[in-house]
Amino acid sequence: MHCGHVFGCNYGKVAVQAIANSMKQKAARTGTRQGYRPNGSGRFVLLLICLWLTGCEGRFGNGETFDLTQGGHRLATTETLAPEQARQRLAGHDDSEDRAVVATDMNTSHWQQLTLPPCNDPGGCVLMVPMTTFDEVDVWLYRGDRLLEHYAAGDARPFKVRPLADARFSFPVPFGDKVTALLRVRTGGYLNFRILWATAAEYRGDLAARSAWYGMFFGSLAIMALFNFFVFLGLRDRNFLYYSAYVTCIALFLAAFTGHAARFLWPSSDGLSNTMIIIAPCLSVIFGLAFCFGFLRAARFRPLVRRFGGSLSVVAVLLMVLAIAGAPYEQLILATTVLAYTGLFTYLMLALSAWRSGISEARFLLLAFISFFIGLLIHQLRVMDLVPSTMFTVHAAEVGALLEATLLSFALADRINVLNAKNRRLEQQALEAQRTFSRQLVSTQERERAIISRALHDSVGHGLLIIKNHLVGPGRTDPRSDVGQRAARDQEMADQCVEILNTVRSLSHELHPHMLERLGLAKALESIIDRSLSSTDISGSCSVENCGDNLEHEAQLALYRVAQEALSNAIRHAQASEIMLDLRGEEDRVVMRIKDDGNGFDPDSATPGLGLINMRGRMQLVGGRLELRSAPDQGCELRCEVPVARPA
Repeated sequence: MHCGHVFGCNYGKVAVQAIANSMKQKAARTGTRQGYRPNGSGRFVLLLICLWLTGCEGRFGNGETFDLTQGGHRLATTETLAPEQARQRLAGHDDSEDRAVVATDMNTSHWQQLTLPPCNDPGGCVLMVPMTTFDEVDVWLYRGDRLLEHYAAGDARPFKVRPLADARFSFPVPFGDKVTALLRVRTGGYLNFRILWATAAEYRGDLAARSAWYGMFFGSLAIMALFNFFVFLGLRDRNFLYYSAYVTCIALFLAAFTGHAARFLWPSSDGLSNTMIIIAPCLSVIFGLAFCFGFLRAARFRPLVRRFGGSLSVVAVLLMVLAIAGAPYEQLILATTVLAYTGLFTYLMLALSAWRSGISEARFLLLAFISFFIGLLIHQLRVMDLVPSTMFTVHAAEVGALLEATLLSFALADRINVLNAKNRRLEQQALEAQRTFSRQLVSTQERERAIISRALHDSVGHGLLIIKNHLVGPGRTDPRSDVGQRAARDQEMADQCVEILNTVRSLSHELHPHMLERLGLAKALESIIDRSLSSTDISGSCSVENCGDNLEHEAQLALYRVAQEALSNAIRHAQASEIMLDLRGEEDRVVMRIKDDGNGFDPDSATPGLGLINMRGRMQLVGGRLELRSAPDQGCELRCEVPVARPA
């Protein structure tokens, strides 16, 4: 019979035309006047079908091409038979049970003998088994009882021994009369294949079409992997690296599975394709989990989910070790299949959970993993002979992988857009914060200048005026004035000078804490508590413990100013009876706590004042942070943390 590929391709073309006509009629019914323009879903369907058509296995059907799968006789045996013995056994063998065999192992040889049509093409003909993962495939060609040729191929043998440079198992048939072909297959896994016969011209056309398809397929995966790897080098976002590694592993697996890795990467190696069919999916599970947890923000998931992902990664590493150590392929491929599907199902659940929790980018991951899952499922059903072999089922895994890689790339591109929007918001917030800080800085400077101005005018200016009046007043030069009165006036002037001196000293401390530079942070804090509370009824205490000298001067000044502002606020607003200051040095930071037993307040409902904003700003400038804890009638506690500069 003719090969069924042509019917599949024609059906696909008819399907494209049917969808186009249907959408044209819909546009006409809705009154669209600008012609047929498929919407997003229509373009997606057309893209799928075009990929399907591109994946047609060649141009079989345009000439003399035959499907010989059901021809001849079959024999499945664990005995070691010579070709002549196999031919004798096949001659009178009842193969009804052997034809139903789907799963097999390496201890069983599957023989099939069939008669090929005459080869009338001077260029010869080709016998083809369109599979790529059988371990051993042997073909003996007979004309009558005379052996013409013996060909050997298979994954367990180097690719270079194959008679034709094809990822499938293809064997040349000589020109002339009918030839009898004896085929032997040994493999571990599922045994479901066809046997095709075609002229050399038909075969070359089919091979060229397949090469174009796989060139496009692997080239697309390589471009997406490389592009996102370069994006990783620019952004240093590990999700792009995990994506590149994941897509590379998927491409390597499919290259080994389709035979192209053996043809182009390791033509002299025997058995490496089987090892890579185990290793590549295991690596893809590891990188796929890393990508999902990183992209979907692992902190959102419960620890049990993260531990399950870690367990899958451990199993993947164990399977890779067993594959390298040479464990039986039949058991490894089963375990790897279960692992791969479990990993893919885990990706789906993670993406679905993230999408439902509000991560919009997760929708691309959900579509991507669903596409790949469907493609793999269709491929697995075909291998198990549960669905027929058509160009769609043959290339379902590849189409699914290509859609998955494309949609995951869309997800990363959407992540870039989200990050850019977030950066723009942060820049706007930073600009607004800078403007607010500038306004607050000007306001603070004006407030401090007003305080200094009032102090100079009310205290210093007034005191100097009194001294001036005393020096130039009439009583100073009157010889009749009493000596005692003069002495009293002089003492009054001396007291006035002391008061002026104290005011100037206080202003000096306000402007710059000289004691901080001379005696250190601990003594400066003790001094500020004493000076701040000396004129009040509030009791105070200062505790300093393990405060080293490796705190930078800017950090010390920030803590001093914060303590100064906090004490001022507590004295003016807290109505406290006690204020405690505690300064402790820890391994990598210095912590200062200021606590009072005043009336307290609700921080969530209160509007931050200028003093609190300035304190937070000072802490941020030195890389520290400030926390405020308070409640009505529970007092208030201010906690500051400043990192310690490590010695070079």
